[in-house]
Amino acid sequence: MTMESGVSGVAADDHEGQLRELEQGAASGMLKRTEFLKRAAVLGVGGIGAANLFANTASAGTTVSARPQRSFNADRVGRINWSAALKNKTIAIPTYTFSDENQQTLNQAIVDAAKAAGLNWKILQTDTQASAQTAQTAMDAYIARGVDAIILDVVPARFVSAQIDKAHKHKPRIPVFGIFSFSPLTLDVEYAGVLASDAVYLTEYMFIDQRIRHGAGPKDIKKIGILDTVVDVTAPRRAVIDGYIGSPSYKDFKVVGSVNDVDPANVTTSATRAVQALLTAHPDITAIWTNYPPLGIPAAQAVEQAGKQAQVKVYSHVAQSSGIKAVLSGKSAMVATSWVDLIYTSWGMVDSILAYFAGKPYTQTHQWTSPVPTTAIDVARRNSPDIVKVNSGGNEIVNWVFQGGAWKADFLARWKKQYNVG
Repeated sequence: MTMESGVSGVAADDHEGQLRELEQGAASGMLKRTEFLKRAAVLGVGGIGAANLFANTASAGTTVSARPQRSFNADRVGRINWSAALKNKTIAIPTYTFSDENQQTLNQAIVDAAKAAGLNWKILQTDTQASAQTAQTAMDAYIARGVDAIILDVVPARFVSAQIDKAHKHKPRIPVFGIFSFSPLTLDVEYAGVLASDAVYLTEYMFIDQRIRHGAGPKDIKKIGILDTVVDVTAPRRAVIDGYIGSPSYKDFKVVGSVNDVDPANVTTSATRAVQALLTAHPDITAIWTNYPPLGIPAAQAVEQAGKQAQVKVYSHVAQSSGIKAVLSGKSAMVATSWVDLIYTSWGMVDSILAYFAGKPYTQTHQWTSPVPTTAIDVARRNSPDIVKVNSGGNEIVNWVFQGGAWKADFLARWKKQYNVG
């Protein structure tokens, strides 16, 4: 299933400051001709005009600040057209599965951010239904269409490694970004996205909560069951809890059972059976830690159906809007869910793409230097102003958004200053 959405943009103005930086690089000898012409083209200055500009600047051997202001007269270099570089792009988003509400939330927030910035991006979305073959077919179609960029939303990069290579060899090159798509990190892909920070919040919350409930002494052993999947995004989270459990500081915790192959395409039935098996094999279990977001609710419901809610507590990762509601109700076996600000994640993705197309310095570590707000949610957050309604695939749902989304103004102000969009 493929969806398209478009947003309207506004006219762009000159950005002589950006051109000034290029001229400084050429004058100092730090910026060679090929790179200068490439970056000038991004600014909308190309052809003979860009070549002459480089020749005049490099031969002058002076910094731009020492040159007269008329050096930047539009008659000499032409108008800088940011629209060509940043606006009117076609962005494709192959999505692991639309059945995961969080993935639709991420996609919708990209649409909303592009609209708020007046980028006039056409956003294409495909539900790959957790299928490698469907993801490959979608990628092939997007590459043949000549989209400007591709964002893998949870789709493992290993599913489409051949297509990533094909995108990079396409003329012009099609960058491939990723949100939670690591297999693990593939360094030839323009990745941006957090990687397991929420697992730290959830796992430490679980340790503290379990010690409060069952004691903190060395003989007060808390027995944990784990529900996991083969989805690549879950692997770094699993590494977090495995690392903690192996530490001397957490000898009072023991993983007694782990179901690692819960079917992401059949979550409810598969997760329910997994929990039933854990409870049967380990009747004294005290906690269930679920890794993949859609697992939380069926795991909690299975605990409740078994009459074990007083004994067994469920701790889940970004457990969708239904998970937030369950936790805040104070009546569910699920007592906590981690949360990554999904809206902020998507705005950060747009920020990454703008930086890439504007020729800014960019590495695969970009998102780690622009951290995404992360938290754990429990019943104490019931009246938090950060629990708000957001749009997810056309549906209004509850979500945790840091500062209620006030940070959006900062993104828009920065984009206006750097790129004159918005």
